Amino acid sequence: MVLIAQSRQLNLKEVLSHRLGPLPWALASPDGNVRKTCKSSLAKRLLKFPCVAESLPLHSTCLIDGMALVQKLNGDGKTFADIADYALSTVLAEASHSTRVDIVFDVYNEASIKHMERVARGADSGTEVKQITAGHRVQQWKKFLQSNNNKTNLATFLLKEWGKEQSRTRLGEKVLYTTTKDQCYKLTQQGVHKVADLSSTQEEADTRMLLHACHASRTGHKSVILVSDDTDVLVISLATSDALTCDLFLKTRTKNRISYINISQLARGLGSQLCKALPGLHSYTGCDTVSAFAGRGKVSALKLLQKNEKFCESFQKVGADWTMTPELYAALQEFTCQMFSSKSRITNINEMRYALFCAKKGTESWQLPPCSDSLSKHCLRANYQGAIWRRCLENNPVVPSPVEHGWSRVDQDGDLQLSIDWFNVSIGP
Repeated sequence: MVLIAQSRQLNLKEVLSHRLGPLPWALASPDGNVRKTCKSSLAKRLLKFPCVAESLPLHSTCLIDGMALVQKLNGDGKTFADIADYALSTVLAEASHSTRVDIVFDVYNEASIKHMERVARGADSGTEVKQITAGHRVQQWKKFLQSNNNKTNLATFLLKEWGKEQSRTRLGEKVLYTTTKDQCYKLTQQGVHKVADLSSTQEEADTRMLLHACHASRTGHKSVILVSDDTDVLVISLATSDALTCDLFLKTRTKNRISYINISQLARGLGSQLCKALPGLHSYTGCDTVSAFAGRGKVSALKLLQKNEKFCESFQKVGADWTMTPELYAALQEFTCQMFSSKSRITNINEMRYALFCAKKGTESWQLPPCSDSLSKHCLRANYQGAIWRRCLENNPVVPSPVEHGWSRVDQDGDLQLSIDWFNVSIGP
């Protein structure tokens, strides 16, 4: 496109205000999905502040991502009853020093932005088991877990098995909460009861775990331990820690050791303003559902935010509302210009594209920032994901359709599927 523009003496600046290919390569991968980044780099940077707990309080609440738990199990050759028994043993071992343990499962909605990511990972490619029974023996556990319906039915089956008297006896004095779809149940030695206060339409376990942390805090628990290695959980917990009256900890694992991060202490060290900006920054610089910028990592973006109070204030507004104001888009556009050239005073993304192209011969399109049209769509997606995270303490947040928020519906073999809406304008002038 650029060569054509030069040969025909077109206005190169005008040409570069459009995307230079079928997709905005600064944001899109060659297969048309979102460009990925190393999410954990943000976590490593944040955790450089001294925050490792020297000891853990007794009588805590332990919150476990249910699907992360079952993904780690080896179910090959075992019956579903065996798997339920082994899973409960794992839960009780994980929560050995806790009086309350919550198992929170994801909910699988096809009309959601998470569904797109799951499909890209191979979800719904597994063989569906129509009815899970205790005596059914699993041949391929990983294949079984590739079906969203299987995972939904497994959560229901685990509740049924754990609710039996012989399983409840194993709880001792512990209280077990477990979710299935939009409901939550409390299991004790005495019986099983539905918990209306924890019914929720939230889809992600990452956010719903914080809803459970809030419930534990309200019901008198002084400390809550989140068991997760996901950067999303770290970011969300830091952003919401000041809304909880309990001490919050995060249990993380590496190949060599287990660490307990004192989230409450870390949040105080980082500062309230930075913590409130993190969900916006994390979604904007790349997560499971939103693209990263090619060649631009999270650590450099974090440093840029920390140096500029205006940027910190702007990212606190990402996700605060479902709609994005022109003022916020202008601020994000300026931030993106700084990401690509920290010494430049250019604040318009199209002008930055032109300046970078002229500054270095042989620049590839993916090395340039996205044009304004594509960046505006990216901002909508980042704002939408940020808004979901920021509403983690609401049981039933009102979440609008992702259509018109950076996604669209396309016809795939007669079935309308959610797809990324990359741009509005044409490929060139």
